[in-house]
Amino acid sequence: MMLEKTGFDAPPAYPSEEAQVNGHPVKDSQSQSKDAPSATSPLAGDLPAPYTEDEEQRFRNLAVQLREAIDAYKTARSQNRDEETMKRNQENVLRLMSEVADAAPDPKVKAHYKDKATKFLKASSTKEKDRVLHEIGKGLIIILSAPFAIAAAALYTTAGILQGTGHLLKEVALLHPKMRKWLKKRKDAEWDME
Repeated sequence: MMLEKTGFDAPPAYPSEEAQVNGHPVKDSQSQSKDAPSATSPLAGDLPAPYTEDEEQRFRNLAVQLREAIDAYKTARSQNRDEETMKRNQENVLRLMSEVADAAPDPKVKAHYKDKATKFLKASSTKEKDRVLHEIGKGLIIILSAPFAIAAAALYTTAGILQGTGHLLKEVALLHPKMRKWLKKRKDAEWDME
């Protein structure tokens, strides 16, 4: 009997071999310890770890604080503040970048913020620092405005669905002969009143 290829590799012939599903290694259930967490799918390692609402709220609060720190840094720079004030603002921005990176639920986001913090720290000119802060600011705007954009899109979609349903019901009602007569009488009555 011949097996058809369905996209999944065949299970290993011997328990010592490592099974693979679509190129992803899958551990044998016998080789896992009872304390080790088991993946429910072969792609479980690709997904970010689940996080709670408290963690998300902490991340958002830190993102807001970082945005405020960036604004304070830019204001201090534009007002030509003294060196000590500028240094304090830079340290505050770096500290908050690190905290945002630590609070981020996604490893890619963590790496992004740590990379930007390193670039900001190594930047020698104010132009380079401004460029890094501008990139971070764009990301923060997206993070902070995403819930509002999603809500607006949901309302817009709902309104479109309701409007379409209303038009559909109106057209279906107009197909019925009794409804056409009633509407005609109603229109005639309106003309008589004027």
